[in-house]
Amino acid sequence: MDGIAENIGFYAGYTVVLSNSKYKVLYFHLDPTGTNNILEKGEKRTVKMGDVIGLADNTGFSTGSHLHYEIHKIENGKERYATKAEMNALWPPPF
Repeated sequence: MDGIAENIGFYAGYTVVLSNSKYKVLYFHLDPTGTNNILEKGEKRTVKMGDVIGLADNTGFSTGSHLHYEIHKIENGKERYATKAEMNALWPPPF
């Protein structure tokens, strides 16, 4: 998904929000060390599908590297979790 990537800081590791006018995707548990992060805390950058925005890591109480992501739909200025059908319509997926 093309859009604006923003580093919102340290929450469950390095956390990035990728958004456009229709969707917001939150990526959690990314590597917090900064060595693989393309964004400084608070920085925003335009990205295209396929750009690296971070690497999965083992953060919190997890037992291995993984990625937690949420897809939110934006309608009439309000945000909600996307339905399965809406997520399927995003093919290829935004991750």
